[in-house]
Amino acid sequence: MMRFLTAGESHGRCLVGLLEGMPAGLPISEDEILSDLQRRQLGYGRGDRMKIEQDRAQILSGVRYGVTLGSPIALLIETATGPIGSCE
Repeated sequence: MMRFLTAGESHGRCLVGLLEGMPAGLPISEDEILSDLQRRQLGYGRGDRMKIEQDRAQILSGVRYGVTLGSPIALLIETATGPIGSCE
């Protein structure tokens, strides 16, 4: 069973995602995630905000050398529209 949890808002400092249930040994990269995030800028979203945001996900855990470990995958997406200082 897979479970995806999120925290934060697009108008806040950052978004955090946690993906549980991914099997070990699957290839994944930040660039692959980026290509899906960039689809939002083409109009796949609820409002016009997605056209100005340039999200980029950072993999924090659960992936090593581009391969899933089988543990939960933690993602961080800093928002360009968040307060100065971001998620530090």
